[in-house]
Amino acid sequence: MHLWQTENQEVVGLCISEYGRNDIFIEVLPEYHNIYPDMFHWIDTIWAATRTAIEIDVFRNDTQKIQRLENRGFSFKCHFENKRTCDLEQIDLRYTLEEGFTIQAFSESSDFTGRVSLVQSAFNNPGYTEHNLGGLLVSPDYIDEYNL
Repeated sequence: MHLWQTENQEVVGLCISEYGRNDIFIEVLPEYHNIYPDMFHWIDTIWAATRTAIEIDVFRNDTQKIQRLENRGFSFKCHFENKRTCDLEQIDLRYTLEEGFTIQAFSESSDFTGRVSLVQSAFNNPGYTEHNLGGLLVSPDYIDEYNL
């Protein structure tokens, strides 16, 4: 993982590989799109130096990122996005958990060991570590309420 920060240490962009393979995510706060050239330079000279390919996941509505990648010679490889919507107004959300169970944001327990074990098991990702989880928690678009 690599972070881009302001002089005040505010994280404004990051590159992170979820699986440690050829995959990398690029996240940039909208008002800091000017850092893209620095990010691409880091990817080309540092991150990609030990890899045979670069795969960057991009949502199809992120047209600015897509255009920047295409300008650098990247091309569409495959559909990987699993984005779905659901109208919660139409769903009965009343539900009772079994005794002893709760739904809570990760910040309420901060059980790093348990979370890492869950991700390793549920997603067959034995390489996932507390370092990976820590990177998620400092990403610019992290929302604690979504991290259950």
